Amino acid sequence: MFYDKSVMHIIGYLIIIFFAISCNSNKQPPIVNVTLINYNQLDIYFQDSIKQPLMLNQSLIEKYNNWDLIGVVQSTSEIKDKEIEILPFIFESLEIELNKINPENFTYEFNIPQIIGRYKVYKTNILKINSIELNNENITDYKNNLKSFILSHDALVNMINLTYYELVENNTIIKD
Repeated sequence: MFYDKSVMHIIGYLIIIFFAISCNSNKQPPIVNVTLINYNQLDIYFQDSIKQPLMLNQSLIEKYNNWDLIGVVQSTSEIKDKEIEILPFIFESLEIELNKINPENFTYEFNIPQIIGRYKVYKTNILKINSIELNNENITDYKNNLKSFILSHDALVNMINLTYYELVENNTIIKD
């Protein structure tokens, strides 16, 4: 079969256009799902809705400063003074430190079920916070976990302080 040259040119152009279109459709840039966190919103929530964490008794800190848990609890007590953008790094650091602590090795006076139980809840809340990727889609879960974390911290600090006061009152330990 013999085709006219103009028909051959048209078919040639159509083939070139077809390949050009099919090649261009394959070169689309990959879609990157980047959701930047609105730190301003998180900061407002943190400052307005999260209360200042409880502090350990200063005498207790001085007497038991070699106990690893004291340092971790102290750094949590100061968390509201930190920039909101570094919270994920703080929680990662806390998790690393808590993984080094074994409740069975707590200082004898504080190796009681009330403190060990509260410690485990405190550690679990840190693990929950670290398990969430901080982004705008799950910011509500992050906020809820922050609040639970502070509550568990306060329960632990309160029990440690109460135990310390009882030890001092009963002259089980001498207050420095």
